Amino acid sequence: MHITAQAPPPVSKMTYTALSRLLNSTIPTYQQVASSTPGHCIAGQCAFWNVGSNVRYKLFRSYCTGMYGCELWYLDDSKISEFCTAWKKGLRRIWNLPHYTNCDTLHCLTNDLPVFYEMCRRCLNFIDTCLHHHNGTVRFFAWHGIKCTQGISFIDRKMKLC
Repeated sequence: MHITAQAPPPVSKMTYTALSRLLNSTIPTYQQVASSTPGHCIAGQCAFWNVGSNVRYKLFRSYCTGMYGCELWYLDDSKISEFCTAWKKGLRRIWNLPHYTNCDTLHCLTNDLPVFYEMCRRCLNFIDTCLHHHNGTVRFFAWHGIKCTQGISFIDRKMKLC
């Protein structure tokens, strides 16, 4: 195991791109999908506008909630706020709500956590897993990051932010 001083990866461009593509595309009809090659979009356009809002939201969550590696993202980065804003815009489009709809209403409607809180939840679960890991070295570095290097370590900054 090698520990380096490299910064964690930035917000995944793939996650951000998938979100923006889904929000800015149109949906083919069932007949178009059935007649096309499986797994390919028709004329580069794939979305879900001819189904109900509940189905659209489930598809949106399936395709755009990956956020793989968000435990290592800097949550105070400006790209995170851009991602959260794009997420809220997507929810408004899915539910056909005006742009001035309150964010709290969005999360009550979807019965989910706001996307930033979901990222924080994942980060805190990761930290908890490290603190209770079977490997003593992992436990030590997690504990050391919280107790001994307050305000400096990556883990401590995440805990304070979340």
